[in-house]
Amino acid sequence: MAEKIMGQNAVLAYQYAKEISANSPRQLDKIIEMFSKVAEIARAFPQKVETEKGESFDVEYLCYREIARAKRKMNEVGSGYHFDMKNYYESADYYHRAFELADSSAEKLSSLDGEASCYWNLGNKQKWCDVKEQQIDFISEKDKVRAVLEIAREQKNEERKNQLLRMVKI
Repeated sequence: MAEKIMGQNAVLAYQYAKEISANSPRQLDKIIEMFSKVAEIARAFPQKVETEKGESFDVEYLCYREIARAKRKMNEVGSGYHFDMKNYYESADYYHRAFELADSSAEKLSSLDGEASCYWNLGNKQKWCDVKEQQIDFISEKDKVRAVLEIAREQKNEERKNQLLRMVKI
């Protein structure tokens, strides 16, 4: 009974944090702190929440995505925060945590996209390639050729590049 109540509290806390973040989009430190606390509760008492679109997601997964977005936004021009490469690394880490909790292929792809974009912004193309390669298992066959070619174009390791190209028979 107590676990169910705590799980429901995680959902309510998540919804409250979403409301505050929508009303205070520039208070990124506060947003990160709130979602971090909610993620702790959700980790201890896993719970799903239904979005406005009727989709059901793990609360911890959603919190990690919110933290990742806030960390990435800290580096945007006009955010009021000083640019710090650490924010991109931390954002990538939270996107990866979300990937590990994702239920569907779409959630996994979206989380990996966020992680990859952080490495791209850092200029770390090898890490970008590594993350993009993880997406291959979750994309449709029709999108696979384009994705593999995109990764191969940026891949500096010739052996790995050739393996990728053989994957799509080019």
